[in-house]
Amino acid sequence: MLRTTGTTGDAVNARARHKVAVLIPCFNEEAAIAGVVRDFRAALPGAEIYVYDNNSTDGTVEAALRAGAVVRRERHQGKGHVVRRMFSDVEADIYVLVDGDATYDAPSVQQMIARLVEERLDMVVAARVGQDIEAYRSGHRIGNRLLSGFVGHVFGRTFSDMLSGYRVLSRRFVKSFPVLSGGFEIETELTIHALELGLPVAEVKTPYYARPAGSTSKLRTWRDGIRILWTILKLYRSERPLPFFTGIGVALAAVSIGLGTPVVLTFLREGVVPRLPTAVLAMGLMLLAFLSIASGLVLDTVTRGRREMKFLAYLAQRALANRGVAVRELVRTNNAVLVSAVGALLDGAGIPHMVLDRHMSVVEGSLGILPCRILVDDEHHHEARRILEDAGLAHELRPLPPGERSDITDDAILGGRVRLSQQRRGHRVGHDAVLLAAATAARAGDHVVDLGAGVGAAGLALAVRVPQTKVTLVEIDPTLAEIAAENIARNGLQARVRVAVLDVLSGGDKFAAAGLPSGSADRVMMNPPFNDPTQVNVSPDPQRRAAHSAPAAALAQWIEASWSLLHSAGTITMIWRADGLVDVLAALAPRFGGIAILPVHGRPDRPAIRVLVRARKQSHAALSLLPPLVLNDARGRPTAEAERVLRDAEPLPLAES
Repeated sequence: MLRTTGTTGDAVNARARHKVAVLIPCFNEEAAIAGVVRDFRAALPGAEIYVYDNNSTDGTVEAALRAGAVVRRERHQGKGHVVRRMFSDVEADIYVLVDGDATYDAPSVQQMIARLVEERLDMVVAARVGQDIEAYRSGHRIGNRLLSGFVGHVFGRTFSDMLSGYRVLSRRFVKSFPVLSGGFEIETELTIHALELGLPVAEVKTPYYARPAGSTSKLRTWRDGIRILWTILKLYRSERPLPFFTGIGVALAAVSIGLGTPVVLTFLREGVVPRLPTAVLAMGLMLLAFLSIASGLVLDTVTRGRREMKFLAYLAQRALANRGVAVRELVRTNNAVLVSAVGALLDGAGIPHMVLDRHMSVVEGSLGILPCRILVDDEHHHEARRILEDAGLAHELRPLPPGERSDITDDAILGGRVRLSQQRRGHRVGHDAVLLAAATAARAGDHVVDLGAGVGAAGLALAVRVPQTKVTLVEIDPTLAEIAAENIARNGLQARVRVAVLDVLSGGDKFAAAGLPSGSADRVMMNPPFNDPTQVNVSPDPQRRAAHSAPAAALAQWIEASWSLLHSAGTITMIWRADGLVDVLAALAPRFGGIAILPVHGRPDRPAIRVLVRARKQSHAALSLLPPLVLNDARGRPTAEAERVLRDAEPLPLAES
């Protein structure tokens, strides 16, 4: 049975766009497997659920079949062997890997998939938070912490729970991951593979429960802990051969010097070598030290080539956000200096790339017979082109296919509930639009007008959060209005959301002609331009300038337009700079009352950066100040409250009060 509650919107949206497969390795889990299958069926309706049995001697297979899972068998004993078989057999876009012992929280998969899709990650790991004393034994917890710390020390970074058996993986990761281990070391191998290639990953804290009655753990603390530690050491040797063998070489050299120093000193003082075996041993150890360091240098070159091949295999798989070609050619050139320059630009922007034909012979390289090709994946292709264009290298770029646009990106907000196309340059959707939607107090049947809607992010977010509302997006820029109309269709909201191409300051007659007569709106929401061009430096980009900058008098004009649109008891909701709150109150005071203010802080120890303001037409109620929303904690991590608003589409108190 489900342990927690949660919406299935993210998972349903992901399922509509991507094929999801739930992979459950099992060995003697008769008591738990049926419940696991039912829980994930409820959390991910329509997903394919596969149970791979690993020589169970109880009724695991029968229980899984009765629960409706696809059951397959793997004869080689060990979890690693099962995962290898699952990854090779099952075709999907998103893979959910979870143990069949009913200890992991199925509804959390919605948040994990949403995070994977929205942030275009390759792996999301469930960090276990024990709900029962028996759930997460202290020995396992301490061992996990020690091993995770060791991996962090060796590989530079790690997860807080690297041994978690609950993960969401992209197709790219699964189909390019060479499974080498055979047992419980598989989680370690998954973690190190991601860290070694620098793949985008994340962690999500999830509840962790005790096993149901009749189910026993197959993990042995000492035996499997030692095997996992041995796996880490082997992976360190294979993935970091230079420091590994250099460390051995330095140790051998130190012993050699310790043994040989007295022999050398005696020889210098007396002219004889009284301990010949010690001298031979010291010399042999020093030779071994040099051989070890030389081996590390050679193997480091081999490992670098293997890493490039792994990454090329990774790039060969399509990305989640784009089902088309996964790897794109960015530049083709014989100029080695240009290859280095382009590589430096891409490295500086954090864009993964691959240079093919770099390891040609000296003769071929000097003659320029084989040009080098720089490849990037679909996800970063247009960003890479923009960087090279800005660097004056547009003439070096490979041409785009006919009809392909390089100025539009595909993005998501609200944990993937709303998909957005938007221009790559100019004003980009941020937190302000989502916060504005979360602060707007709309009910089913209300007509809401979004002034200055841009590509429609705020209005669409409100329409998704509050079903049966009608939303009109008002936007002055015909290009942005066209993209907003496309976004309405992408999210299936044509019946409730429309676009009107209007200047907010154009007057009542033009609004009426567009189907927005005076008094026709229940709510108005707006994010007006809040920078005075006479006080701040404005952006040279015309769209960013129009979105962010306007004369000081424009605020009162926008509020006047809102007053005209609203009926006698309608409300206005807006977001503004925190340091401009006095201007907002002055503009609202003549015509609006019942003003409520919600400050927004970037961090708890810093001043507010935004204010969300709600006011009611013709009201005489007193002003109220609500508790602030803090977006990030003192360490810069998103707060739980902000995550609920920005990802889970929960309303702010301003929308409820």
